[in-house]
Amino acid sequence: METADAVFTDYLQVTVPAELWIDLREGIEPVLQSIGMGVAFDSPGEVLWRSPGESGTVKARRIGAVMTLGASGVVLAGLRGAQLMSRYLWEIASRPHRVTRLDASIDRKESTPPVIQRLTDAAVSEDGIALSRKRVDPRHVTRLVSRLRSGEDTGTVYLGSAQAEVRMCVYDKRAERLSRDMLDCGPLTRYELRLKSKTGVTLRDAAEPTSVFWHYVAPDVLPRPEGVPAWEPHAEGYVLEPRDVPLPAARLVTRVQTSPEARALVALAVQVGPYGLPLLFKELGKLVPGGDGDRFTRGDVIEAPVPPGPSLASQPAPATRH
Repeated sequence: METADAVFTDYLQVTVPAELWIDLREGIEPVLQSIGMGVAFDSPGEVLWRSPGESGTVKARRIGAVMTLGASGVVLAGLRGAQLMSRYLWEIASRPHRVTRLDASIDRKESTPPVIQRLTDAAVSEDGIALSRKRVDPRHVTRLVSRLRSGEDTGTVYLGSAQAEVRMCVYDKRAERLSRDMLDCGPLTRYELRLKSKTGVTLRDAAEPTSVFWHYVAPDVLPRPEGVPAWEPHAEGYVLEPRDVPLPAARLVTRVQTSPEARALVALAVQVGPYGLPLLFKELGKLVPGGDGDRFTRGDVIEAPVPPGPSLASQPAPATRH
């Protein structure tokens, strides 16, 4: 859980050209592995990583000519805690991309039911609530009610439609935690601002979400604190940490060891029999520019030092979809 009253990025989704996905995956995978995440599902059009407790996910999915990459709040909190958020953003920023959704949030130590009532009443009043230049349509104010163990009604209020470029979600974080059998944190309200691409959000806002949060939330939802810098859409200038680029040999080993397709090819070659692996090497040789396959057989492979790491045979089998 983040520090109360500190704005943090709680969800980040970007798109990249599909032809750059393999290269981007190669960059982000070691970062995700550093916080204990592993591949739960892998296919050419979809990849899912999960955290050890399965509460955090990163999902990549192909949609037409682009790949979407979405990281949940638990994952982003893990990256910040491990001081790897900049590295994760660097991998995305160094390639053509677009931020398609960014959730910026704060947690405030206050009882949620009165907050939900106040915002609901204000949103349907004559003055209304404005998150952008237009007030939220009262028809797009949705209140969901749940009940605390004390018998008090609480829940969630949504300001704006699900299709809106700017939408606010305010809910009882304490009730959510208790429903998951987590420790009682006391009264706690989450204010979650959901922004889409047309607002002009960038990776700079993912790294430093304070300005964009208060730009939309103040003054109608919460009063703006003093000293918050003004926000500009499409802002540039986010300074990224230098990237430690792995050598080609290390990249090759990582890609082979994490590839379900490579494991599948080896398994198929073993099924062929004694000549299966030589056949596999020969076919791979045909992919070498100017190669015909005959010059690249198992007997021609020269042993070369490679970076330390688990062997291909020791890798777990690819996860299957149920």
